[in-house]
Amino acid sequence: MLAFSGRGRFVKEDIELSSLIAGFAELLHGAVSDSVSVRLALHPDLPEIQGDHGQLRQLIMNLVVNGSEAIGDGPGELTLATGVDDFGPDDLAQLIQRPELGPGRYVWIEVHDTGSGMDQATRERIFEPFFSTKLAGRGLGLAAALGIARGHGGGIMVGSSPGAGARFKVLLPPARSPVDRGRSESWSRTLL
Repeated sequence: MLAFSGRGRFVKEDIELSSLIAGFAELLHGAVSDSVSVRLALHPDLPEIQGDHGQLRQLIMNLVVNGSEAIGDGPGELTLATGVDDFGPDDLAQLIQRPELGPGRYVWIEVHDTGSGMDQATRERIFEPFFSTKLAGRGLGLAAALGIARGHGGGIMVGSSPGAGARFKVLLPPARSPVDRGRSESWSRTLL
């Protein structure tokens, strides 16, 4: 319940998100349906964030499992990407529940699925605890993901429409003042 509220007890340390994800990529692959291919597009030189390893793994796992369930039993693709960009007020206005984040540079994690997508009414409820569109769903994963993001000083954006899959983008503040190194090319691979 503390994860939902963003008030869980975190053991924060400097974390580079691309390395964190690469370190448990096989576990992520095991959490999705056999018919879903998982593609990683991880930025090679992210600024570190201050975070709790276990909580961030849970956030990522919850988004990946949600994406896999949205695809269902048929074939599909799930992409897990990281990056760093500058976000202005218009970008930040898209955050769920509008946390108090100021314009600036944020490290991000994005999970994109090729599932059935969501209409606006569904998008407005997906972070409510116990709301689920799946028969076997408990409705806790996305609520916990949002709480973890907020507990790390960040937020989540969602883009989706019926038939077009969904994109969940988590913004997290860098641990230190950003140094503009320019945008590096990301590397990607597909897990078999």
